[in-house]
Amino acid sequence: MATTENRVKLPDRWQFRLYINPNRGESQQLIQILETFCQKFVKDDGISVDIKVVDVVAQPEVVMRDRILATPTLSFNGGKRAQRLVGSFNEVDLFRICFLNPLRARSRDSSAQTADAH
Repeated sequence: MATTENRVKLPDRWQFRLYINPNRGESQQLIQILETFCQKFVKDDGISVDIKVVDVVAQPEVVMRDRILATPTLSFNGGKRAQRLVGSFNEVDLFRICFLNPLRARSRDSSAQTADAH
C-alpha cells in the first residue's frame, strides 16, 4: 500500500513548446497528440499546462534563440530542467518524458542525498 510519503509531487505548471514546420503533413497530428495527452493525463490533476506552437518558417529568430536543429522538436519543462523530444512522438513518448524521467531523476537525487548523509 502506497503512503503519501512515497508519492512524488508533480510540478504545478508544465510548459510545452512544439517547434514544427507547417509544410510537413504530420504537424497537425503532433499538435493533436500533445493536446489530447494533456487533457487525458495532466489537466485533471490540477496542473497548469501551457502549450506554445512555434512555426519554424514564420519564426526563424525563435528557432535560432532556442537552438532548434530539427523539426519536429518538443521541449517540455515541468521541473528542474527542460527535456526535448526530437522527431515524431506519440503518447507513450510524452508519458515517458513527463512522468517517468522526473521520477528517475528524483530517485537519483534522493539516493545521492542518502549517500551524502552516511
